[in-house]
Amino acid sequence: KTPLTVPHIEVEFAVGQRIPISVQTSMLCDQDGEMNGILVIFETLSSRQEFETIVKRDSFFSSLRILASGLAEEIKNPLTSVRAFVQLAKQKRHDDQFIEHFDRIVLHEVDRINGVIEELLGTLRPVVTQHTHFAIHDFLINLTETYTELMRQQDIHLVIECPLNLPLIVADAKQLQRTFGNIVLNAIKAMPDGGVLTISCSAIPKVLSYVAFSDTDASSMSCLRKHETFETNVEIIFQDSGVGIPEDHLDKLFRAC
Repeated sequence: KTPLTVPHIEVEFAVGQRIPISVQTSMLCDQDGEMNGILVIFETLSSRQEFETIVKRDSFFSSLRILASGLAEEIKNPLTSVRAFVQLAKQKRHDDQFIEHFDRIVLHEVDRINGVIEELLGTLRPVVTQHTHFAIHDFLINLTETYTELMRQQDIHLVIECPLNLPLIVADAKQLQRTFGNIVLNAIKAMPDGGVLTISCSAIPKVLSYVAFSDTDASSMSCLRKHETFETNVEIIFQDSGVGIPEDHLDKLFRAC
């Protein structure tokens, strides 16, 4: 008397065609609760499987488009910096300071492109982050140095408001460099006729509340006490005087690259 449910079974017809179906049964009872019949429902799964196949295919191509778009952006951004330096190399080839700057920045950006490709090749491997402690002020100075020539060409004034006494931050420096680098370059693209890019940092105190037993009697629930501790976060704000982000791009801001 237990209802039978077979979610998937294939039935072969005389012509050799196999059709997937599901089978469900229900007991039919009279007014006295006695079983007097059984209801069997056969449902073809062909259309459902075709629909699932279409959804999976569309999802695959949608993910592929997002991946390709993110990958193109990750490679195009460092190439933009390299292009800016290469354009000036001929007229400044006798400028030792420029050549030193050129060698350092171009090599850094080429390594950055190589890193993107290495990450793409290793997408099936778990992502391993390397968190370190570092000063955000020095980090931002080194980061924006990559784009100084590009900002000079577009008449963009850079303002970094970052106190030296901020606490060290804990993060993966390489990943943060890629993320912040993309933000800076997008800000530059938004100001083709010049403007101001401001990067400001500030310490944000945060109160953490938790509940713990009192040291006097950990066995008594009545000895639970609320405790508070404090930590300091660092807030980093990028602000430019450009045209802003197009409304149709807002939903793409936090898509993985």
